[in-house]
Amino acid sequence: MIRYCDGSSFTGNSKKIYNGTKLYFKGARIFESTLKVLLKKGMKSAKNALLVGESAGGVAAMLHCDSFRQKFSNSTHVKCLSDAGYFFAAKKHNFWSKSLFVSIFEGVVNLHRPTKMLPKSCTSKFTPTMCYFAQNVQHDIKTPIFFIMSEFDSVEIAFTTDKSYDDCMKYKTCTSDQINVMQG
Repeated sequence: MIRYCDGSSFTGNSKKIYNGTKLYFKGARIFESTLKVLLKKGMKSAKNALLVGESAGGVAAMLHCDSFRQKFSNSTHVKCLSDAGYFFAAKKHNFWSKSLFVSIFEGVVNLHRPTKMLPKSCTSKFTPTMCYFAQNVQHDIKTPIFFIMSEFDSVEIAFTTDKSYDDCMKYKTCTSDQINVMQG
């Protein structure tokens, strides 16, 4: 497991100047360099390899799953696991005109310039922003991948509904109408 730390699900490759300071966003290089070191230290001869990430790290596990698989021989059993990395492009219920997650991923694309690291099978059909959503990528992943996602993920609920839904989840007081909205 490579601890998620770069803000772009290890897809960034850009440099920006802000107030005269150079800022580097090199998540893709961090990922590749880390793998290179691990492979040299013996991971290349592993019998089993599992790429795991959670939340935005789960997005990284999904986006890098097939390229991770390519680092090993055919005799190595390689699988990937995306834990809570399945985000939805839904609008916030009765509040926002645009999905918060679409806005977040648009910001990632604009700042990190990840297009070369995103699966071409996705970018040929969707904008780079939409390629951070598992539902637009998962069908083309060749390596076995497992998605773990709570039916009532508290982060998803908080960002796609109003505060009353967050409260009902927290205090277990959801009405049948609220449960229907969340399931929808």
